[in-house]
Amino acid sequence: MRRCGYFAGMLFCALAAALCAQPGADPGAVLVSAQRQYRAGDNDGAARTIQAWINAHGKDTADLYLMPLLMEASLRKSDNGYARRLCKVYAARFPASPFLPRFWYLDGIAAARERAYGEALASFSRAEAGGVSPALDSLLVMNLRMLCERGLAREEVAALSRSTELHPRVLEVIRYYDIAGAVQQGAAVEAGQNAEQFKRAYPRSPFLAAVNDLLARLRGEKKNVVRIGVLAPLSGYDAEVGRQMVAGLQAAVDHAAAPDRPEIKLVIEDTRGSIIETARKTLEFVDKFGIKFFIGPALSHDAAASACLLRDRDVIVVSPTATEDGITELDRNFFQVNVTPRALGASIARYAAENLTIKEFALLAPLSDYGAAITRGFRDQVRASGGAIVAEEFYEEGTRDFRTQFESVRKKLARFRYEKMAGAAGTAGLGRSRKADSLFLADSAMDIGGFFAPAESDEAVMIAAQAYFHKIRTQLLGSAGWHQQKTITDGKRYVTNAIFSTNLLVAAGTPEYEQFVKAYHGRTKSEPDRVAALGYDAAQLLIGALAKNDDPGAVREALSSVKSFSGASGRITIDPELHFNTEAAIMRISENQFIRLR
Repeated sequence: MRRCGYFAGMLFCALAAALCAQPGADPGAVLVSAQRQYRAGDNDGAARTIQAWINAHGKDTADLYLMPLLMEASLRKSDNGYARRLCKVYAARFPASPFLPRFWYLDGIAAARERAYGEALASFSRAEAGGVSPALDSLLVMNLRMLCERGLAREEVAALSRSTELHPRVLEVIRYYDIAGAVQQGAAVEAGQNAEQFKRAYPRSPFLAAVNDLLARLRGEKKNVVRIGVLAPLSGYDAEVGRQMVAGLQAAVDHAAAPDRPEIKLVIEDTRGSIIETARKTLEFVDKFGIKFFIGPALSHDAAASACLLRDRDVIVVSPTATEDGITELDRNFFQVNVTPRALGASIARYAAENLTIKEFALLAPLSDYGAAITRGFRDQVRASGGAIVAEEFYEEGTRDFRTQFESVRKKLARFRYEKMAGAAGTAGLGRSRKADSLFLADSAMDIGGFFAPAESDEAVMIAAQAYFHKIRTQLLGSAGWHQQKTITDGKRYVTNAIFSTNLLVAAGTPEYEQFVKAYHGRTKSEPDRVAALGYDAAQLLIGALAKNDDPGAVREALSSVKSFSGASGRITIDPELHFNTEAAIMRISENQFIRLR
């Protein structure tokens, strides 16, 4: 069962203000101190701080505000028995507290952890009866579903569905799973009767569509529809990104339609580029409509929000366009089709090692999230290929003069050469080479196999020219920022023969791309861009997996095993563990054009 202390942040500030307004600021200070410990992850410390004050002051009115944090901290540190006792004490002392529904919800979580499932359902019912916020209701329903799927036996669900003591909201979930259990056992008459009763009792239930699907499956009918939720910014600053993505995946649905496949229905919602709206739509899709498959969100920060909310749920998410690294690590069911910075760095390092036989590298990267991510991918792949990074330097974005960085690189390259010479000539040779240090640094060219600079176009041009000025002889390696015509125009001979990885291409000229353009143009009567191609490919991958098996676990396995898929946006290989696309195009700069190498 999921632990959730989501109200802690905003609530504690309000509580601290309320306590400090009382005569004597001690309880307010206690709350602020405990809050600080709680936010730092010190749940034991937070619990001890509050418990010590309660023990010293007996029954005090300030307990109304202090005990909710004590409950949260106790549950966070898995002290389930104490949390349950605390809930009963709080309910007896403060029966009208606005925090009591939250207490009962947490008590239900604690009871479920102790496998006291009947008591958990009773506590969830008390929470619903006391009045819960929409957000808390979504969490409660999510945990109810997990309990029915993983905790309760089929017979227990059937017995509970006839209860007259549970809250209607709790019964709605249980009765849906009772119908699902009857269908699974092939009990057609029981399932049909229960379904009719369900429809009468809950005419607006979000489970109605799922109930009808279950009955159709029981009757041996083809499942009419597989619903895929789509989250995209269709209004606001990033609206064009959302519109292109949606048009691309709609074109894929049109192309994939076939009599032997289930019909795909896209349920599209506008996230407006807002994390809050994305979170709300994500929970609504899952808890209200029971959707198990998503395409999107389009933007990285929205995708991260969805991944956090869907963690540990059997919901598959494929984001066509999110690029930020680490999103797929938040949720094992999350996949990224776009190439991430980490994958870009790994791709150019792999190409340099395997195709150029480079073993020794230097790098100069920006001090940014992008620079950190792409450098991490490059560094990990160099090590995996048996190579070494001899010199690493970083710069603030917007830097124009890289003298300091290049002087440091030269010193590190010299030291590396001295150490290699010493290894061959012994310590005496190392001593002689040190005497020539200043002359060597001033007058000699420095050789290094590859020099990686994951920079934007303006910076790439300056780095290339200044590398030449500082007498560093090397193979220049770059990333997607180099992939602009101004790099060739402004960089001239200094960037010629530079090689870089990029995620900014489509597979123009291939049969897959022509097929995509035809499908896209048939729907929109306009020309697509790369975002549309990514949407098309994401939909193709998900629809292809669904055609084999619509169980989320099977779909996850199918997507995890995608290798060298030829799509409209290029080749796609999904890392089986990290679930992002590892393929990137490798380009070389000639005198006046970009030439694709891979």
